[in-house]
Amino acid sequence: MMKRFLFSILLLPLLSSALLATAQHPDVLIYDGKTHHLSSNPLEDFYDGSKRRPKFWVLPNGMSSGNWRGYVATWEIIDDKLYLTKIDSWFCGSSIRTQNGCRRVTLHDLFSKNVIDGKVFALWFSSNLRVPDGELLKYVHSGYASIYERDIIFDVYAGEIRKRQIIDNTKREVPSDQEVYQQELARLKKKASEEVNGDPNRASIKANEKTEPVIITEKSWGDVVVGAKRNVIEAILGKGEHDGRKYEDVYFVEYPQEGVQISYNKKDEAYAIFLYNKQRHYSNFVIKSVKTDKGITWTSSPEDVIQAHGIPPRDFGEKSGNNAWRRMEYDKMDFLFEGGRMTRISISSKKCTGCEK
Repeated sequence: MMKRFLFSILLLPLLSSALLATAQHPDVLIYDGKTHHLSSNPLEDFYDGSKRRPKFWVLPNGMSSGNWRGYVATWEIIDDKLYLTKIDSWFCGSSIRTQNGCRRVTLHDLFSKNVIDGKVFALWFSSNLRVPDGELLKYVHSGYASIYERDIIFDVYAGEIRKRQIIDNTKREVPSDQEVYQQELARLKKKASEEVNGDPNRASIKANEKTEPVIITEKSWGDVVVGAKRNVIEAILGKGEHDGRKYEDVYFVEYPQEGVQISYNKKDEAYAIFLYNKQRHYSNFVIKSVKTDKGITWTSSPEDVIQAHGIPPRDFGEKSGNNAWRRMEYDKMDFLFEGGRMTRISISSKKCTGCEK
């Protein structure tokens, strides 16, 4: 059933709708001193048709179907007012003479003199902010459609919080996969029909449709997300092959033609994602071009990894001999080198030993 709905999404006549059907990397909201994911994108309302929307890039000259808007914005509620405090994105073009013809976006690029004390008051925004809260009840690989225990809804008018409402999703029946995809598909079609044609970001996604998937630190590899159900992942990658290893808490499934191996827990949820580049015993795996959200690729050196991620909490291996190797382990992510060459990148839901220090 799920495969049929994913297939129907991919066959949408509007490319933008199909791309939006991918689970999206959310914006961030800070309030009451805590950081939350935000299932709303207030910055999009700023570009209401009268203002030209810039072309945002997730990475230098890199886009991702998991972030169609091309940025991650950080918002904060201060004294019942909504502020934009940070934007993580890139501007790229032939006239930009920095990293690969790209440079990081700043708030001043977008709002000029309206940036006061490092933040921008969201005067343009009058709508609801939805903040998912609590445990995940149902993962849905589509937009922000996943269902959590609670939804915190902020009613915002001209940037000011008028009221807050908490919706308890545990007290209602969780919809079926079919119902969720039908609802999300209808929402995406409606959104696409209301948008102005020629959105530069959507055009750039089409142009970069074959660009390598981006590894989002601790989160995902392209559309393959840590915590997603196996049937959702296999609707993307195809059916995998159990590698025969049996453990009490996890099992491993290989997808050699996709260059990836995934360990699943007892609930059939992705626990860890392993990408291979001719690692010993995995030379039969197809090598996929990969890039992390911090710019690390297969050709990166250990020094490049340290520059991007800092000194690893765990750094160990065998320094000499024919079987020399080095493993650099970070919180929920690690890199393996064999003979001085990177042969594996992995991301998982588990904190590494010592990373809490």
